[in-house]
Amino acid sequence: MSVIKPSLKYATFNHLREKLILDGNEERILLLSSNEGFEFYDDDERQGDYHCFLSIINEGENPIRPVCISVTSTLKTTSDAKMSDNFECIVKQLRRNEGIILRIHNTEQRKKYYECFEKKETIETEFNCTINYLTLAKQQICYEYSIKVSDIPKTDEHGNTRYSRKTEIIKDEYEPVNDISINVNAAGSPFRDLQENLMADGFGYKYRRIGDEQMTGTLKALKRFFEEQGITEAVKQATDSVSNIDKSMQNMSQTFTYLETLTKLNRDIPAQIETTDAEVINTDEI
Repeated sequence: MSVIKPSLKYATFNHLREKLILDGNEERILLLSSNEGFEFYDDDERQGDYHCFLSIINEGENPIRPVCISVTSTLKTTSDAKMSDNFECIVKQLRRNEGIILRIHNTEQRKKYYECFEKKETIETEFNCTINYLTLAKQQICYEYSIKVSDIPKTDEHGNTRYSRKTEIIKDEYEPVNDISINVNAAGSPFRDLQENLMADGFGYKYRRIGDEQMTGTLKALKRFFEEQGITEAVKQATDSVSNIDKSMQNMSQTFTYLETLTKLNRDIPAQIETTDAEVINTDEI
């Protein structure tokens, strides 16, 4: 029997592509969305935004067709705000090791989430996903996956607020269905294949990683060389000497400021004395 494995992910598209590159995954990864379309993905400037995804992988030996996914997402907050969304997607065929990445919230839910996050409110999100598909033996399988995620703000002794996430899997099971209810002639939903833009990204990313690793290795080799040559202590002494020079310069600057103040006082006091004497002499003459 074909086996699928769903899991919940919080990530950006940049993270997803990086993972595909690092894993060397060359199988199709189909991106599906709700009825809003793919503006959140097609706009390059928004690919660094975080989203909540449902990842579905066909881990069986055989393809499954079609795959019908129904999702209900509900967001609740402490201010009694509640937003729900429901949509369905269809993939005509999911071959072995191929996957589906499904954004399971809409844009308004995402905006509300971050508004509550800024207000430090408790946020509760529940996702109910039903996946129906047919095996090669024309047997319908129904997979039900429900998960509840609670983001709870906590304030530490210094007054800093951090979120603690609690994840609870409510339902994670599948069972055969006696009567086939899937419409095998239904049109497939629009999708984007994440592998399409991995070729250029993959080469660029690998070269950057190679450069980073080479630089890290060079720095480690230099550090090891300095330690073996006993230069580390010399560098430390030189650093301490520079620090002492800085302190001496600060003391000298304070001394110069003090001397300038004394000089100004010495210059002003005789002038005041001369003025006072002149005034006394003028009074005696009168």
